[in-house]
Amino acid sequence: MYWLAMLTMLIDHVGLVFFPTDPAWRIGGRLAFPIYAYALYMGYTRTRNIRSYMLRLLGLALISQVPYMLAFDVHRLNVIWTLLASLLALSAASRMKHWVAVTGLYVLTALFMELSQMDYGAYGLLLVLFIDTPVHI
Repeated sequence: MYWLAMLTMLIDHVGLVFFPTDPAWRIGGRLAFPIYAYALYMGYTRTRNIRSYMLRLLGLALISQVPYMLAFDVHRLNVIWTLLASLLALSAASRMKHWVAVTGLYVLTALFMELSQMDYGAYGLLLVLFIDTPVHI
């Protein structure tokens, strides 16, 4: 799964840098974030040490931020910050008892993600939360 996510992300980035007018590269690359969101949620449900998981994401977000900004000439936070914020929200929500508090937390997190211009923003959080939502048929 991680290899597929990395491959689709590579396709997306190659298209953005070398073939910016060819949308086919970007369309194929759009699969990367949903795969990473799923992997994040699965990691959240299976980890024995959530703090260590968060610290690894934080380290990766810090290391990759400057290269991301230079490579794509942007001034926003990369997608790893989006995944980290989503993980923090999931973890905090798991300790809350009332659905109103959980909803408020998610709304504030989404607002923060939008205002700080994280890559994918509130959509990124919503996708992770969608994965977290059980489907009852």
